[in-house]
Amino acid sequence: MKFSKTNKKVKKQLQMRSKRVNSAFHRWVARQQAIAFFGVSLVLSIGIVVASGCGGNSETQTDHTTPEPLRNGSASFSVQWPAPESARLIPSMAKSIVITITKSDGTTLAEQKMVRPAGGGLTSVTFADLPIGAVIAKASAYPNVDGTGITQASASASVSIEGGKTATLSLTLVSAIDRLEVSPSSLTLVSGASAILQVVPKNSNGVIVLTDAANLAFSSSSSSIVTVDSAGKVTAGAAGDAEVTVSETESGKTASVSVRVTAPSPSPSPSTGGLNVDVK
Repeated sequence: MKFSKTNKKVKKQLQMRSKRVNSAFHRWVARQQAIAFFGVSLVLSIGIVVASGCGGNSETQTDHTTPEPLRNGSASFSVQWPAPESARLIPSMAKSIVITITKSDGTTLAEQKMVRPAGGGLTSVTFADLPIGAVIAKASAYPNVDGTGITQASASASVSIEGGKTATLSLTLVSAIDRLEVSPSSLTLVSGASAILQVVPKNSNGVIVLTDAANLAFSSSSSSIVTVDSAGKVTAGAAGDAEVTVSETESGKTASVSVRVTAPSPSPSPSTGGLNVDVK
């Protein structure tokens, strides 16, 4: 009996202890759940604060995507047209310049024209929406205001186009004149006689290129034998051989003509009248 009572007492103590343990365990679980909930709430609160700080009100959304790279750029060209009477890099007969933008394979991307102001001055054009990368810019000077006629001068260069930027380029036009043809190609003159030289500038294809007569300069290798004026008129002096050279000042091309001067033929002596007398 005593053993049975003892067992009941121990069993009751074990049950009470089990209840205390279970109660403590439930309180611990409840605390962990509360901590977990608080942690989640804290994270969400931080997220809301960050979103609010970046975007303002709930109706505004911030685009965090990476912007696409710029795909186009532009190129600007300016021409300082000199006054007609001044020294120039642009041919005096050129009335317009056509600028052409092409790809490296020759495909034309754009083309614009600039017309020479009457008294000289600055003209500019801009090419927009050019593809990024290297393109070729070619400038050609023409004798007509509509950009037609035989090319007077030209130049080309590579231009690097960058997105959102405007490229600038300086071009020095080179005369299209390849050679000067002079007619006659040689002269033989009697002292005191004269002749006029005709000068025709031509390009590499043999096509005539217009030039101002003021751009032609003449000179003689011996002024005592032959002289030449600014219009190409050659006048023979003393007998002998000389060369007349003509230069085109814008292209720097030259040509020469051989001139031989001969003395005039002596005039026949006049016959003297007389009376023949036979003496016997």
